[in-house]
Amino acid sequence: MRRLFFFTLAAAVFLAGNAFCAEKTPFYLWLEPEWFDGVSGNFAYWPGPESAKKALVHWAVAGPGISAEWSQGGESEWNSMGAGADETNAECRKTINIPGSGRYRIWVRYVDHRKLTEPFSIIIEKNNKKIIEREFGIDDVVPVNDEYQLYWGFSFGWGFVEGEIPEGQAILKIVINKPAQAWRQIDVVCITDDFNWNPSGRKKPDFAYFSAFTLRPTSTIQIRGNAKSLVVGSIWKRPALAGRDFSMWTGISTDKNWWSKQDISNLSIYDVFLKIDVEGTLRLNSRKNSAAERIYQLFHGKAFCRVFILEKHQIYQKKVHSGNILRRQKLHFT
Repeated sequence: MRRLFFFTLAAAVFLAGNAFCAEKTPFYLWLEPEWFDGVSGNFAYWPGPESAKKALVHWAVAGPGISAEWSQGGESEWNSMGAGADETNAECRKTINIPGSGRYRIWVRYVDHRKLTEPFSIIIEKNNKKIIEREFGIDDVVPVNDEYQLYWGFSFGWGFVEGEIPEGQAILKIVINKPAQAWRQIDVVCITDDFNWNPSGRKKPDFAYFSAFTLRPTSTIQIRGNAKSLVVGSIWKRPALAGRDFSMWTGISTDKNWWSKQDISNLSIYDVFLKIDVEGTLRLNSRKNSAAERIYQLFHGKAFCRVFILEKHQIYQKKVHSGNILRRQKLHFT
């Protein structure tokens, strides 16, 4: 009985260990082909039939799309790449890194024309030898009665090829070697070992940290922690970064004439902020105090603190007093 117990326990531990090891994080390599080597210039189908047919002898950047693309959610990361229907000699490539030897699925999102062909090939090479190759664009990946197919005559769809890929570097190629009945347009390539993942539109696979969103604490005690061990005061300082306090560099102005007139050794941050105060609000009502003094008060007054919110190409500076926003000053960010 004792031997049977230990055997059963050992078997349970072994199986549990295997189950734990099987729950590895899936690998996804999401690639935007418009950034591949061999892609240059621009391609557009919408100017007319000649533009959609023209051969450039290379892949070209296509996008951002117009109504047809945007009604389908748009292209991933804004652009895609394209080639005309008459193209017979175009190739682009990307060096990829595979984390471990095994079987992978290579997904491709591309324009599938209704009842027309748009052939191109996906090739994986290792040490100058083809290890995976498949031609796409001959068979439909989107039903011919798809709403977008019926309305626009084409729609984005996903196709895939599977194969064994060794660990390490490999070359991914997207090749055209024959004419087509309609233009070629490729949006995304995704290489994965997750055979349960099915792409939808331009949505990327879930990031691994998303799984933490469903975790719940086993105890409600000290869920948020506390600051009992944090001692602040005159002797407290932020941890140094590269031997100095944290700083963030941003662009201020590219006015060559203004900068050439400045004495850099004596230039202060207040002078720079005064320069970019294009709306002049810091200069208003400055009869008693100079503009430089007003800026100094704005940034160092005891009753004030400064907050910057970076929004695209502008800085919004909030002047806060006793928890109330007194004024919002827009500063241009170049």
